[in-house]
Amino acid sequence: MPQKKRKKKKSDQAKPMSSEDKALLDTLLEKCLHVPPEQILQEIPTPAFALTLVEHLPTRQEASVALLRSLHRAYDQKGVRKAIRRTAFRLKQNGFAVPSFTSEKVTPSFSPETKTTDEAEAFLGVIDGTGSRGVYISLPKTVSGYDIGIGLINDETGITDFHAAAYSKKKMKELKTAVQQEMEVNVPASIPHVLTLTENAYSKSLEGDLQVPEDYLAFRSLMLSRWNVLERSAILDSLPGVPDSSEPVTTSQLQKLFSHPALETWLIDPAEMEPLLLELDTLEEGLLLLSEAQQEERIQAIKEKWAKEHFPDTRLTTLKHRLEEMAYMFHKRDETNFAALALSAASRVLETDTFQGMSPVLAFLLEETLAYYEELRDEASGEGEALEDESPLIIRP
Repeated sequence: MPQKKRKKKKSDQAKPMSSEDKALLDTLLEKCLHVPPEQILQEIPTPAFALTLVEHLPTRQEASVALLRSLHRAYDQKGVRKAIRRTAFRLKQNGFAVPSFTSEKVTPSFSPETKTTDEAEAFLGVIDGTGSRGVYISLPKTVSGYDIGIGLINDETGITDFHAAAYSKKKMKELKTAVQQEMEVNVPASIPHVLTLTENAYSKSLEGDLQVPEDYLAFRSLMLSRWNVLERSAILDSLPGVPDSSEPVTTSQLQKLFSHPALETWLIDPAEMEPLLLELDTLEEGLLLLSEAQQEERIQAIKEKWAKEHFPDTRLTTLKHRLEEMAYMFHKRDETNFAALALSAASRVLETDTFQGMSPVLAFLLEETLAYYEELRDEASGEGEALEDESPLIIRP
């Protein structure tokens, strides 16, 4: 009886492309010659598309080498890896220095799917005065183990640091405990919530030409294949009611909010304050000839000018989101009053107080920062006088 012929296993190959994918491919092939690899990776929708892109890369352009390297780190699927090696060989034949992709092992080695999105977890650290916070993301792999991502992100400058790797369940628990102890203050968050924050930081990195950690490029494709970013702040879906923005936020409310230990570092950066402090110091010498009302008017005008230059609407929007994130953190820690205060302050950030000539929240932070630096000056001045008093008496001949 003749034996049945075994069906040959289909080799990894790119699937037929739709007209939309073909148009995207043409666009990326043109972009890859003058756009950083990180931006190209951001536009690749699937591993199958990545395979097709690799097969069509120009082999007489040096830019293809850098993109291949990034693709190799971002995708560990067999088909993509084989295509990378084939294209790398052709580049090498054309005289380009190409890394040995055959021996290089990618870390982390991500699974294309997770067991279930319900088992995934994440938590966030507190936001400091510069807009930085820690993030932790744990995604269970299909067979066993977990893909873990740990990073430091900033809502103005981008992704400061990010590391990702695969861990066993035991190691994952140990790492989670260690990170939570390091963060001290942290709260649980959904994957879409954390993804929204990391993607915002990723965009900031690209805007500022900050190099994106390669581990994040691989980890983001894993998250984006399973989850979508949020359309609005997470706190707005966590609380039943949103504060009435028509109600003014009072100075006493802001004092209470910013007296919380988590907001102690929320002062304006010294480098940004320096020109304002210098201008106020210069003005002080000529204020004696003015009436008290004229003095206040001149000082207020200088502050308003500084606020417009250093805090345009884009930065105020960042401050608004920052306060909403703190409201979420307070809510998760059952600090209901502070959650309401933070959300109320956030709702007023983009408004302009007619008397102060700027956002009431920014005006409060400005006055708090000025008072802080004035106190530092007084302390430094006091120490200098004390040193003079303690100096030994020198008798000159």
